[in-house]
Amino acid sequence: MGSARRAKDLIKQILSFSGQGQQERKLLKVQLVLEEALNLLRASVPAHIEIHRDIDDNCGAVMGDSTQIYQVVVNLCTNAYQAMKGNGGLLEVKLVEVDVDPEDSDLVTLGPGPYLLLTVSDTGHGMDQGVMQRIFEPFFTTKGPSEGTGMGLSMAHGIVKSYGGDIRVYSEPGMGTTFHVYLPRIDRSPEPPGDPTAESPPMVPSVSCWSMTKNRLRACWKGC
Repeated sequence: MGSARRAKDLIKQILSFSGQGQQERKLLKVQLVLEEALNLLRASVPAHIEIHRDIDDNCGAVMGDSTQIYQVVVNLCTNAYQAMKGNGGLLEVKLVEVDVDPEDSDLVTLGPGPYLLLTVSDTGHGMDQGVMQRIFEPFFTTKGPSEGTGMGLSMAHGIVKSYGGDIRVYSEPGMGTTFHVYLPRIDRSPEPPGDPTAESPPMVPSVSCWSMTKNRLRACWKGC
């Protein structure tokens, strides 16, 4: 039964990964999705792992799909949780606005302009350079056969890249890991729902959507 369930989860992730560019994108407030995802994560993550959130509610929007943003958040937080599940620790999630300067040599893969910066960090066991160079490869994993498929971070990386953004990772053995996710920012507010002049109304996850996702989240700790 365990092998069948893992195979089913893997197929779902592959189908989602292969179809990520086909999702309809609308003007979206990332902080709304982030808050909902973290609320569900708090109910699933053991109490000996502390979650600290620092989310700027005034951040601009992105052109995106709420389900894809949710997948990015959950996969990154799942990776952080699994790095700390033995000894506990601190999971920090931060969202701020940043502006990328053309002269910023550390961000040469990003075009200059406004971005949202999502940071997910943990105080877990960390990674060496060899692992960091491969973590976004499909099916690559350092976990046991019952703990993951190696698709979670690859999926997150693919989604962010398809948005014109980037993911950066910083880690050392024994020093934890930090992921920086850059998403192109749009500095205008979503139009009110029902406004006939609205070209891109905001996409906010419904209560029923999150209710269905709650059960899948519990399985995600083993499936990502």
